[in-house]
Amino acid sequence: MLRISGGQFAGRSLALPSSATTRPVTEKNRAAIFNSLFSHVLDAKVLDLYAGSGALSFEALSRGAATAIMVEKSNKVAAMIRDNIERLGVGERSTVEVADVDGWLTKAQAETRYDLIFFDPPYVRFDAQLAEKASTLLQSGGILVVSMSSRGKLPDEVGEAKLLKSKVYGDSQFGFFQKLQ
Repeated sequence: MLRISGGQFAGRSLALPSSATTRPVTEKNRAAIFNSLFSHVLDAKVLDLYAGSGALSFEALSRGAATAIMVEKSNKVAAMIRDNIERLGVGERSTVEVADVDGWLTKAQAETRYDLIFFDPPYVRFDAQLAEKASTLLQSGGILVVSMSSRGKLPDEVGEAKLLKSKVYGDSQFGFFQKLQ
């Protein structure tokens, strides 16, 4: 089980998929990420790509995000996310899309923009072109949080989003990119 680290649902547990390909962000790392995002979460429209457990979306919803769309390609994992949505009672504020991230981004409606996008692919599959495609869905002032192995190097920009800061926690690193226009 994974616990939500802060906000309305702090301490509540989430069911986790028993998938070797799912690598949930630890509670300590999520707390640090959301401390960095504090002013960007309230009333935010969130897009969670490679949702896995959905922990990043549930953390955002717990801390006041308006909505969250979670994109996950595994039907089994998506079913577990739906169970967590029901247990937390956030069905009116969250949606699970069962799709491959590349396909979903290709079909995403250009007029839909997000305040906060989590791009947390499996470390062996980090794709700078997909991260750039995701960044096109940011609102002006929106934040793209990119997760990757601490052994990789974050770019200075992703599309029109510039790197504000990066943080390394163990073998994970997170880049916070902001679309300034």
